[in-house]
Amino acid sequence: MTTIILLLILCLLIYFLPSFIASDKRHGGLIFLFNLFFGITGIGWLAALIWALCEPSKAELEKIDKIYRYVKEQKDKEKALAKNKSSQQL
Repeated sequence: MTTIILLLILCLLIYFLPSFIASDKRHGGLIFLFNLFFGITGIGWLAALIWALCEPSKAELEKIDKIYRYVKEQKDKEKALAKNKSSQQL
């Protein structure tokens, strides 16, 4: 009886492995639902696993956003500087 329960728990852990991996991802809820409904097909489980592994985490997305904002600020400063130079030459 205990072996059956442990085996069932192990199977559930393996089945929801993509959901556990995706818990800190942006689309974690969608990956969980996809895994829940289509994971039983095997192909759906593999697709959910690949999706969970390829999806960037929220921390990575925040880093990317900071870099994007920094680059945008630098471009804006360059444009303002170029505009000031051109107005000074006139």
